[in-house]
Amino acid sequence: MTFNYKSSTDYELLQHISTTPSSTISVAKAYHTEAGNMDVVDRINTCRKVLKQRRILEQLEKLRLETLNYGTIPEQCSTFVAGPE
Repeated sequence: MTFNYKSSTDYELLQHISTTPSSTISVAKAYHTEAGNMDVVDRINTCRKVLKQRRILEQLEKLRLETLNYGTIPEQCSTFVAGPE
């Protein structure tokens, strides 16, 4: 069954875009641009931005956890910077 970009909810569209190859989404976006369905194109663009934001937040959280205690244990640093005394 073909996904219906026009009648899908925002949540359904977000789920669809998150599990579908980007090339497929690009083809759908081009089709809707050509058909003049700019509301659908805007929704696709917004979903892509939301998914990108989620990926960046996941990367940021991973980095935060990796460096959570960095600098507080002298052995972790090549040059230990003492905190305020």
